[in-house]
Amino acid sequence: MTRFMQFQHNLTQLGHARMEIFESFCLPTVQHQTNSNFLWIIRTDPMLDESLKSRLLHLLENASPWINVMLIGSNENPEIFRELIFDRMFNEDLVWYGSIEIAKKLHTMAQSHFVLETRLDADDGLHGNFMESLQQDVFQNENAYSRGWIYYCSYIHIEWHTGIQEEVLNSDTKSPPRIKSSGKNRYNNYSYGGQLSALKDNMCVTPGLTIGYSPSITSKKIKLMSHHRIHWKMKKCREKASNVTNSTGDVVKGVDYNCFRRMFDII
Repeated sequence: MTRFMQFQHNLTQLGHARMEIFESFCLPTVQHQTNSNFLWIIRTDPMLDESLKSRLLHLLENASPWINVMLIGSNENPEIFRELIFDRMFNEDLVWYGSIEIAKKLHTMAQSHFVLETRLDADDGLHGNFMESLQQDVFQNENAYSRGWIYYCSYIHIEWHTGIQEEVLNSDTKSPPRIKSSGKNRYNNYSYGGQLSALKDNMCVTPGLTIGYSPSITSKKIKLMSHHRIHWKMKKCREKASNVTNSTGDVVKGVDYNCFRRMFDII
């Protein structure tokens, strides 16, 4: 699920800047997933500027041979796909791009199958085998997960930070350049740039935040909460001492459910 410029239809210049990020980072990481067995729903302001709308449609048309994608003109963001009123959210007036027929088929399947819903903001991206790893984990642990729900969240992620200043050293200086954030004690000579950082965070960041739930689970049974509250309000999933046999006869480690799991456990 991706949101683009919702409630911001009049901020055209911001929209074009965000479109550059979407085209450069977000779209390619979804388009080149190793497993394309998913539906990507993008929701945007129904009054989005025509120049942004046409550009977005052009990008999705070029990507659609590889992925199932829908563009919906709506500022609503229902979280539980299984429970949404299909004809209200996927009617011809709202769907700007994509197959309503495919979406309806998947909505019907969601009533009797385990469902994964992933959040991906328009300025974020995913690891190349993210979807494959998620689906494989559910397949291996279907006996446990069939009784409840689970959150998946990232542990290591990459961020680009602007506003980092690099000292410009004289040619006769042998010391390596130093990176220093701007502040009161800044050096005199800097060139403005940025820094790409791999970060570990106890908090569940929003890129790739996923909730999975079994057919017997309703939204009232799931602990729906903001991403920054998950790691201290919810228990972490743990492997159980005893192994279990899944539906294909494979023996796998028993896992917990009704909890959150870090993605490094499965990727």
